[in-house]
Amino acid sequence: VSGYNAQIVDVNESKGILVLPGGKEIPVKDNPITVGRNDVSEYVEFKIGKNPNEVSSQQFTIFRLPSQSSIINEGYDYFIEDRITSVQNKPSTNHTKVNGEDITGQLKKELHDGDKIEFAHIEECVAIFQTR
Repeated sequence: VSGYNAQIVDVNESKGILVLPGGKEIPVKDNPITVGRNDVSEYVEFKIGKNPNEVSSQQFTIFRLPSQSSIINEGYDYFIEDRITSVQNKPSTNHTKVNGEDITGQLKKELHDGDKIEFAHIEECVAIFQTR
């Protein structure tokens, strides 16, 4: 068709990116990603007498699902869950926050471009979710 420019979009290409403090980027693709204290170890300060186990090795999980509207996010919606513990599949008590809201106990919370994710029990450690 003359005068019509179509852009082909590969919906399998990751458009969701988690940007950790310090600039490290983790793409969100088909497999859920779990982010924990090892990913941001330079921000974890253990003081004498503080139990390092207070900072969860599995803070939260980010995943994508096919969008209800293929126009939005080029085929995917992105979600975050406070990490579920492996013990009897009970919800975590990490208290991960998204834009200041504690998401503990929520099955999944939708993520949007620019959302700020605060790591539980790690002061001033904030990641940014971006869509590209």
